[in-house]
Amino acid sequence: RALREETATVEQIVGKTKREVELLVARPAEAKPRERIKPIAVTQPELPLFIQQDKPQAERRYELKFSVSEELYHKIESAKAALSNSLGRELSLEALLDKLLTIQVKPKASAKTASSSTRYIPKAVRRAVVSRDSSQCSFQAPDGTRCTERHYLQFDHIVPFSCGGKSELGNLRLLCPAHNRLLAERYFGREKISQFANRD
Repeated sequence: RALREETATVEQIVGKTKREVELLVARPAEAKPRERIKPIAVTQPELPLFIQQDKPQAERRYELKFSVSEELYHKIESAKAALSNSLGRELSLEALLDKLLTIQVKPKASAKTASSSTRYIPKAVRRAVVSRDSSQCSFQAPDGTRCTERHYLQFDHIVPFSCGGKSELGNLRLLCPAHNRLLAERYFGREKISQFANRD
């Protein structure tokens, strides 16, 4: 029957058992049609606002290229030195411009007046101290050599404020942090200054 129905050839049948031939010529069962599953639309529930997180967008940057005169260059360097305390370690031109523009456009605060009970130094007095000390640390070594630091300068009371010193031109000077601490240690003692530093 297999040969008659041409479901197998002689070569395929020779040497096989009856069971093997039956398996060889058996007609495959008709495959049942697959069930069609109707797709169900699954909607993702909206997350609460505190869970939703937008992907951070890359900061848009602009490149500015320009040259300046030598005079303006020195003004920029002087501005960096004057603002070094507020700028911290970021003394780039971008940080400087951002600081200057912020100062320029922010609302002007009401003018403060000097008082013997406050550390506040009027702007006019600060400018006078900076001009007198040439925007440089005023510390001088015993041999007359002056400190050349121009960044991170601090206004120091010659007679400390805590000892009755006033915030006026004759009692103020510019010092770098290292020499400000050195002179404070000479006045109050190293141990006391160390206690204040550890407290901070």
